[in-house]
Amino acid sequence: MPRSSFTGSRGRFFTGSDPWHSVRHRLVKKDPGAARSEPVEPIIYYLDRAVPEPYRSAFKEGAGWWNEMFEEAGFVNAFRVEDMPKWMDPLDARYHVIQWMHRSESGSSVGPSFVDPRTGEIIKAVVRMDSHRSLANHDLYAAMLPALLANGGERPEGEAEAYVMSRRKQHAAQKVGHTLGLAHNFIAAFDGRASVMAYPAPLVRLTDGRLDVSDAYAPGPGAYTPRRYAGAIARSRRTPSSSRSWTKCRRRDFGSSPIRTSAALAPSPKAPPGSTARMPSRSWPG
Repeated sequence: MPRSSFTGSRGRFFTGSDPWHSVRHRLVKKDPGAARSEPVEPIIYYLDRAVPEPYRSAFKEGAGWWNEMFEEAGFVNAFRVEDMPKWMDPLDARYHVIQWMHRSESGSSVGPSFVDPRTGEIIKAVVRMDSHRSLANHDLYAAMLPALLANGGERPEGEAEAYVMSRRKQHAAQKVGHTLGLAHNFIAAFDGRASVMAYPAPLVRLTDGRLDVSDAYAPGPGAYTPRRYAGAIARSRRTPSSSRSWTKCRRRDFGSSPIRTSAALAPSPKAPPGSTARMPSRSWPG
């Protein structure tokens, strides 16, 4: 199963000690003794009023997958995505936001958060979803059109939009995941699309001699991410806030490149047949 790590926060207080903290939201159960309980205060991300359809529905659905993660950890209805009220200022540090970045040139969508360096508690999350990403997603679809339309075939109405929005749902979930403290998990793309924290290529099937893109991008967070996040939340409740237990795991994304990841997993020329290269242990950040 592909392992993934969590981002850490390091406070610098010039006291001779620079403690590391696991980045996380403050979640407290209403019923501390219950296996499953609603939180005292849920985590709410507010969606920018400027986000148009069909993006609005896609972002809400994708970001909302994180509620499944918290349910795995025993928190019921702990994560919500709501429309941003008219009176709300997205720069207000009291509110987590998903903002719309509309531009005509390429640019990254990002998922930063502002963290209390003393504890690692997430104070404010600011997801910024870029509109230009959809052009890149559609270009992948358009590149397949000659094969999709081969032999006089026709494509279902709305297929191109559904293809792009399925990717944007996953994209929104990933960027929210960064604000929650998860690093990339590129290797999951090689392991049955096990984590939403990957950057997967579209899965295109050959059905009855024709290309099928109906399952190009997997719906939901993947089989691995809920269990990993639930375990991390459980450990954080059992250990002091200064513990580095979240960050003491081996990263499998090697920083940025899935190509480097796949190369690292290739058999080592010095290893016995059937073995794989040993990957270095590294904490996040590094």
